[in-house]
Amino acid sequence: MGQTGVGKSSLMNTLVPSYQRKIGDYSRALGRGKHQTKEVALLPYGKGYIADTPGFSSLELNLVKEEAAKFFPGFPNLATHCKYLDCLHLNEKECAVKKALLDNVIDVESYDNYLAILAELPYRKERY
Repeated sequence: MGQTGVGKSSLMNTLVPSYQRKIGDYSRALGRGKHQTKEVALLPYGKGYIADTPGFSSLELNLVKEEAAKFFPGFPNLATHCKYLDCLHLNEKECAVKKALLDNVIDVESYDNYLAILAELPYRKERY
């Protein structure tokens, strides 16, 4: 699953060339491939299946900043050890997530992804 035109079907064709999934031309104007996949295909791969899916052009999360860590991989258990219940895991004192980051328990790239998602989310309540 991923954005439209990013190369999901091309990846399928690279993994298993016999699949011959249809791919679109590259659009210089859009800076990505053109949408081609119109159905979900479950294709045998290894001991399971891999899915080729149509892309999406936007993703909207019904989520607020205060809830983000509850759903972020690796964060829920750590967050219960933060000093503050409303810890956003940014600069708060005694933050278990930040400690785990410093101790290399969680990956820097994962934490950076959390920050990028957090930046897009609204607060539960307006802050003044």
